[in-house]
Amino acid sequence: MKQNDERSKLETMHELDFSRYVSRHDVGQKALNKTLRRAFLQQGQQVLVIGSASVEKARVVLCNLHQLERTYATHFVRIEITKSTTVERFIAAVSIQLGFARSTRTMTTLVAGQKLIANVQQWSSSAGTESKVVTEPVTERYVGTDDFKILEEILFNRNTILVIDDIENLSADAQGLQAKLAELAKSMSNNAVDYEDPYAKLVFIGTVTTAAELRQVVQSLQAALIPITTLCISGSNQLNQQS
Repeated sequence: MKQNDERSKLETMHELDFSRYVSRHDVGQKALNKTLRRAFLQQGQQVLVIGSASVEKARVVLCNLHQLERTYATHFVRIEITKSTTVERFIAAVSIQLGFARSTRTMTTLVAGQKLIANVQQWSSSAGTESKVVTEPVTERYVGTDDFKILEEILFNRNTILVIDDIENLSADAQGLQAKLAELAKSMSNNAVDYEDPYAKLVFIGTVTTAAELRQVVQSLQAALIPITTLCISGSNQLNQQS
């Protein structure tokens, strides 16, 4: 009988401990969701989500972006970085995710008698908004010499958030991409004032070293980048926001 009482007491204690854990977990999850949504809605601010479990980080980011999509009519696309990602492969993947066909043509101009040769990029999409007059889709077309400036314009015009997942996977051969992304983040922060309701932004998902690496490339990025930390310990989320 005494043994049964002890077992019952242990089971009751276990249930209480589990109940407290669930309560803490729920509170932590709600706090994280609130922090993320507040960061996503800060116009001109870019976001970095860091932590230990990549799948968990991506899950909470995408769940909150789905909620914003329903509430604020924003859009988002996600690009996963791998060891083989280069600048060209990144741009190709983004253009496909956004529904654009990309082409390059060489343009030659004469300036002060000197021949200048430049590669001009054209992004075009036939999946744009429909005209109020005709039912055929209106083609979106962007032309320029810098793919990343074109990408910035598209993100703002489409009110789209670009999620860059596993950025820590960038290899030494792709450090040029890291610099381009840091410059894009800073540029989008500066230029957000030129657009109405500019929720478009970059959301980086990485590790604790990611912030330092991005800021090392662009020193003035610190004020434009909000870091949010999620620590996954023993299946629970212990959350804090870094200032």
